[in-house]
Amino acid sequence: MREDNNTEYKREYTADIKYEQIREMIKLTDGAFSLTLPNVNHARPLRAVHRPKPQHRMILEYLRDNAFVTNEIVQEVLSVKQTRAYRIIREMVDDGLIVKPGAGKEDKKYVLAARP
Repeated sequence: MREDNNTEYKREYTADIKYEQIREMIKLTDGAFSLTLPNVNHARPLRAVHRPKPQHRMILEYLRDNAFVTNEIVQEVLSVKQTRAYRIIREMVDDGLIVKPGAGKEDKKYVLAARP
């Protein structure tokens, strides 16, 4: 910490976290202060890599043998109600496991997502 003649206090420090420098700076002046914090979120991946849930795995196994899946098929395969089947499909779409190739309301089929 250092003190200047104009009553400005300045504290700087760095920490090495995962090979990245993080800096915090606090400046105090007459009647005001400035606080600069690091953005630690920029290094986090947008999607966490995780294993599919058991219900998701069952649907993925079904899709290996069949061309597509619908809400009704998910209800039958997993023995769940319509709302739960919809949530499972939404989770799988959000996780990038399946995609809806059609854009219309009438097309309710979902297929396996292409892997890069």
